[in-house]
Amino acid sequence: ILPALATGNTVVFKPSEIAAYVGQAIAECFLEAGFPPGVFNLVQGEREVGRRLCVHEGVDGVLFTGSYEVGVRIRQDTLQQHWKLLVLEMGGKNPAIVWKDADLNLALHETLYGAFVSAGQRCTSTSRILVHADLFEAFVSKFHAKAKAFAIGHPFEDPFMGPMIEQGAVDRYMKFLGIATREGAEIIMRGKALQMPGGLSGNYVTPSVCTISKPTLDSARKSVYQQTELLAPNVAIIRIEDDPLAAVELANITQYGMVCSVFTQSRPLFENMREDLRFGLVNLNRSTVGASSSLPFGGLKKSGNYCPTAVSASTYCAHPVSSLESLAEKYDLKPVPGLNWESGK
Repeated sequence: ILPALATGNTVVFKPSEIAAYVGQAIAECFLEAGFPPGVFNLVQGEREVGRRLCVHEGVDGVLFTGSYEVGVRIRQDTLQQHWKLLVLEMGGKNPAIVWKDADLNLALHETLYGAFVSAGQRCTSTSRILVHADLFEAFVSKFHAKAKAFAIGHPFEDPFMGPMIEQGAVDRYMKFLGIATREGAEIIMRGKALQMPGGLSGNYVTPSVCTISKPTLDSARKSVYQQTELLAPNVAIIRIEDDPLAAVELANITQYGMVCSVFTQSRPLFENMREDLRFGLVNLNRSTVGASSSLPFGGLKKSGNYCPTAVSASTYCAHPVSSLESLAEKYDLKPVPGLNWESGK
């Protein structure tokens, strides 16, 4: 919204129908800030409202953040409007690689935060942690203990993790825990719905942790659990051996490419990995949910369409117009072969 406004556009904002009040609050802020009528506009509605906005002839560009499936539908709906700008910021199945020389406490802190902040409902949430065999047992044990200890509750109670967005998201979360088990993952911490004290309503759940001790590229490629973005407080901890290239290949194995974190004390190792990691963001000793608005933000593969947001957004919220100009009291007409300008008098 902000880069579009800053480059002279008007905006029509349609928030998710299951987070409608957030959009309303943003619209009220723009109104209070004194924006002229018609500059920032809010439209509420479900899928058909969004579709009609996307294909409307008065819309020059569609900037979308959401799931891959919806992004594909938007591309299909606007296929015959090839001139329309389309920016897709979609999902992630984001890994963190914890190498054998990593600071264990730092890696635990950052991956715990990345996996469970916002109840795992971010496109940048950490969903796979690839841990070197030397640290695997200690990492799993400590991660499990810390995941059981953090506070869950209403935002005004200052918890670490709040609720999931709707009951459908909770049902999907529980369904995928079953899929993980059937595919051979070991659940060391099973997520469940929570009944909150004091009659507090909401879709509150506990986090879940799975382990995969003997991963292969083929099994990861075929795994529904390891390939699907869950948008839930679940993480898979995966054992890796002493081969950096194999770790990179396993990190790259999903069809998403939003963000990856690498935990190591070796900058050369990080830089070698970064060359082959197919992600729009690659962080060193930082959580996957860490990003700067002064840098480009966007993913590869199913995570985006090569139009990064944040600082880069202004480049696609406007387009260049060139002019060849001449302004003088007297013009010298240059001869053109075959035009026979003088004979036409």
